[in-house]
Amino acid sequence: MPATQPEEMPATFEQAFNTGDINQILELYESDAVLVPEPGQVVQGTSAIGEALSGFLALKLPIHLERKRVLVMGDVALVSSTW
Repeated sequence: MPATQPEEMPATFEQAFNTGDINQILELYESDAVLVPEPGQVVQGTSAIGEALSGFLALKLPIHLERKRVLVMGDVALVSSTW
C-alpha cells in the first residue's frame, strides 16, 4: 500500500524493506530523491539509493523504523527516522 502522506513513509518503507525486494523499495522514491543511509553519506537518485540499500538488504534482517520528524514545504517533505 503506497503512502499518501509523508507521515506514512516510515511504516510504508519498513513494509517494503521487509519484503527484501529492492524494486518495491525503490518505487517509494522520486527519481531525484536523496537518502542519507549513514551519517555523512548522501546518495541521490534511485540507482544510488538502490546501491546503498542493497548492502542493508543483504543482511537479511528485518527493519523497524521510528519516525522522528516530518518537515513539509510545498510538495517536498523531509522524513527523518531511526532504525
